[in-house]
Amino acid sequence: MKPLRTHPAVVLVFVSALLFAVNAAWAPAERKTIRVTGEMIEQIAESRAELIGRPLTQDERDSAVDAFIEDEVLVREAFRQGIDRSDRRVRQFLISEAQFALLGRDIEAPEPTSEETREYFDAHRDDYSQREAATIDYLYFAPGALPRSPEAILAELDAGADPATIARSVGEYGRAANLTRRAISGVQGREFADQVMALETGRWGGPLRTPRGTYFNRIVERRAGRELSFDEVRDRVARDWEASWYRAQLQESLAELRGRYDIEVQDGGLER
Repeated sequence: MKPLRTHPAVVLVFVSALLFAVNAAWAPAERKTIRVTGEMIEQIAESRAELIGRPLTQDERDSAVDAFIEDEVLVREAFRQGIDRSDRRVRQFLISEAQFALLGRDIEAPEPTSEETREYFDAHRDDYSQREAATIDYLYFAPGALPRSPEAILAELDAGADPATIARSVGEYGRAANLTRRAISGVQGREFADQVMALETGRWGGPLRTPRGTYFNRIVERRAGRELSFDEVRDRVARDWEASWYRAQLQESLAELRGRYDIEVQDGGLER
């Protein structure tokens, strides 16, 4: 297995992690000293040299250190202003960095045995089934955009009218392939998905009304669902087992970390 990587831009992640570590050690509220050690200077210079593909000149080395100091000042200012709490993107980045820090950046999952992958497969069989899918034609009209009554439109479609002609200028016609019930539910809801998948193949159905507008649908072809064998998904199971191993390690570390905090949750005025 390959070691867990934190980000494709290795240098940027390294600098971000370095900033995070320095900030944790010297938070603005407690100390205003920005201390850049000789070891840190060497790391900054090595990272910059790796990025540009050659050794740095002394001026470039000094500039890299100055850039790091400017970044550190900005990081401290961001924390002082509470951007780590108010900006969702910053918060998510810090969460991701902390997760990798908890795991250890060079942690490597063990190679699962045949028994472990088989046990994982047996415990998650529903994840390794090929679900029923369909290629579906759709005719869509935004709210208030139906050119005539739904019954009239459906009658035209049943009579073989071109749906693209009906949709012209006031609607949208298209075809979507390999849609599963779950995929449709994720966009339109379970009831809509059930109604679409219950349609007779080859015949238009509708109208199906949603907050987004009105739909007419036709299933062009279906692909029956089936359970996949272990041999068909062996590599995928191994990857999923590895991901579950990392999650377990993270949860173990996180549980230990939570123990350092007194956590109070207020719900309706009650603490729990």
